[in-house]
Amino acid sequence: MEFEIDNIKQFTSGKMQKSMGILIDDLSSIRTGRASTKLIETIKINVYNSLLPLNQLASINVIDSTLININAWDKNNIDSIVKSIQTSDLGINPAVDGENIKLNIPPLSEERRKELSKVVKQKVEQSFIAIRNIRRTVIDQIKSNEKNSEIGQDQSKRMQQDVQAVTDSFIADMNKAGEKKQTDILNI
Repeated sequence: MEFEIDNIKQFTSGKMQKSMGILIDDLSSIRTGRASTKLIETIKINVYNSLLPLNQLASINVIDSTLININAWDKNNIDSIVKSIQTSDLGINPAVDGENIKLNIPPLSEERRKELSKVVKQKVEQSFIAIRNIRRTVIDQIKSNEKNSEIGQDQSKRMQQDVQAVTDSFIADMNKAGEKKQTDILNI
């Protein structure tokens, strides 16, 4: 791992931003009781001897807060799309209406809301672990540079404090994102 001593905050922030992006994508794919294209656009469909995400095979539109319309570009893929949606963990049964596939998003039960809230907590905790791993790797490199006399002890401590400050900031942002998603899920 190569980084410049002067831009340790920027280097660490760049690495942690990727973990934040993954968390945001993961959270957006969790149901909240409202229709959203994010729920289904990454479902893998087995077509053309490969697995492709749904958004590469069809246009996806939200009709209203409880209905998603899928219009497959190749009508031969409709059965594969329906099968993949049925086997996904969404628990939604698609209805084929001529050349369109309709997904009625039912309201979430209280039990399911609590389960999804726990899933959100798990995703946030996984992101915390990723952030802490990045912090540990960067701090280990700083300590190694100090040990090899590439940087001084004072500079090493300052850099470690900078890395910790960036880490704390990302953990706070991830916590906020998780709490917001839990609020969306638990509110009817």
